[in-house]
Amino acid sequence: MSTLIDKKAGTMSTLYANDIAMRAARSSRLRGARGLAMALVTWKQQENPYWYGNNIPGELLSVEMLSSDNRTDSIRYTLFERKKLAFNGLSAQPNQRKNFILDQKPSIMP
Repeated sequence: MSTLIDKKAGTMSTLYANDIAMRAARSSRLRGARGLAMALVTWKQQENPYWYGNNIPGELLSVEMLSSDNRTDSIRYTLFERKKLAFNGLSAQPNQRKNFILDQKPSIMP
């Protein structure tokens, strides 16, 4: 759905979304979308050894999942961290992270 780069933290992220989430994001109605699934995958940046002057994904840092079922508007947040993707339950700021992900705009595609 979108990509993010945090130069200060030295990270890069890709936000993946199912069709329900994509349609809802395009119409600015993500918060009420039933059946959405989204994943924000974040890596540490590393220099690209094959192309001068750019960065590529390095060490996997986290996968943050948002999901809702078809019956309720409630959106669940789940955090997995590091290489083994160990379940970490909720982050210290789950609502802040959930809102950050839901506020991302989809990339413009032809």
